[in-house]
Amino acid sequence: MAGNLVGPDSPETKAFRAVEQVLRTDPQLKKIGVNFNTLTDDPGDVVDPSISQMPYLSLAPYAGGTGWYSEAEHESNVGVEIRLYVEGTHADDIMNFWAWVRGALFPQDPARRAVVDGLMSPLVINGQLTKQGFSGYSPDGKARALVAQGALVLRINVNT
Repeated sequence: MAGNLVGPDSPETKAFRAVEQVLRTDPQLKKIGVNFNTLTDDPGDVVDPSISQMPYLSLAPYAGGTGWYSEAEHESNVGVEIRLYVEGTHADDIMNFWAWVRGALFPQDPARRAVVDGLMSPLVINGQLTKQGFSGYSPDGKARALVAQGALVLRINVNT
């Protein structure tokens, strides 16, 4: 995706956008009508969702650390913060939503696994969900919702 700066996308950008594509194309997430915020310079990028926008999935990149991998490569981890929102306070909804996102990223169905591998490979070597948490959320002080926040760390190697 092109931002305001002109030039080729970095490996980190490609990895982040691959995660977005995996989630946007997942059949279960499509089925429940997820709204996405993936930091595309939309005015809504910097505000939390309203109840009417839920279920809602927000992705944001963060620095995941870097270091030498070999004489010709750096390991450059890309962190992806994942926040999920659902209307209501039924715990099953937020936990199921989290499980569906996890299933989208690490599918067990061989056909879907091939699709995900095609979107992520050869750039992303592996990914690991490193945290998850569930809590209440009230966008206007009256409406009730639940939020889950977690992180995915992608390991990529960059030629240097």
